[in-house]
Amino acid sequence: MTNNNEASVRAATAFKEEFRLIQSTVDKKRHILSEKNNELSLAAAEKDLGYVTSTKKAIEEHCHQADEYSAVQRSKVYQQAGIVSEFWDTTYLIDSPTGATPRKKTYNYPKNISATSPHDRIISRFRATRRVYSDDEDRENF
Repeated sequence: MTNNNEASVRAATAFKEEFRLIQSTVDKKRHILSEKNNELSLAAAEKDLGYVTSTKKAIEEHCHQADEYSAVQRSKVYQQAGIVSEFWDTTYLIDSPTGATPRKKTYNYPKNISATSPHDRIISRFRATRRVYSDDEDRENF
């Protein structure tokens, strides 16, 4: 039995040593994988940073172009406003006397104005004509 125990102890010791070697190898592999993941993450981050940087530059360029366009349009508006103001001040508002008085005109107005019917009679005639038209429309709808 002692041989059996010694053999078991040796086997257990060998197993423990092999387990430590395997554990050490696994730890080394994990460390290598971690470094590779860090490198890949760093590469992806650099790629993303490059994209963000190029997009930022493109946006800044568009903003610069928009500012230049805005400045050009603003100057054109001010120029047109000046032209309108100059026209208004020099051409439109100047009242230059001609020295001539308009000739006298005669207008013909009727001298006799015919009298109209009393108000009640005008209203009754109006209502009567409306009734006739309403009756005609009712007949057309049947």
